[in-house]
Amino acid sequence: MLAESLVKRGIFVFACVFNSDSDGAQNLKSLRSVKVIQMDVTNDNDVKDGFGIVQKHLSESKTGYNLTVYFFNAIVLVLWAIVNNAGLCHGGLLEFTPINKIRQLIEVNTLGMLGICQTFSPLLRGHGRIVNLTSIAGKLLLLILVLKIIRYNCVPLFWGILHV
Repeated sequence: MLAESLVKRGIFVFACVFNSDSDGAQNLKSLRSVKVIQMDVTNDNDVKDGFGIVQKHLSESKTGYNLTVYFFNAIVLVLWAIVNNAGLCHGGLLEFTPINKIRQLIEVNTLGMLGICQTFSPLLRGHGRIVNLTSIAGKLLLLILVLKIIRYNCVPLFWGILHV
């Protein structure tokens, strides 16, 4: 698990989870340097609340773990990276997939990623990184993976926009 690996390296982690009562979230809560934040990436209020929690923690913390940057003998805490890993998977032929399912997948897998980048990028400006995870399945041109292919191809287009 990425969060566990980062914590072992002394890096403080903000772990945004869809369900803070899930087994995975409970495991994250047991780690010393993890702040678990419940967030539905399709809910603008959840994303804004999550941003507020991160921003407040960065401004109030006295220990920076590896988030610390020393600047004129003052400790300034910064966010170093966002790892977008939220995603749903649905296999099936396009003609048999209900449009509301397609809409949900695009909301989570594509628009959710864009919303997180848009909201949190001010905390990364000048020093941070954004990592967007997709699936290799998007490269497979199979009829049953049409919805995966949509996300796989949206992410590189988004990066092209960011690098302009």
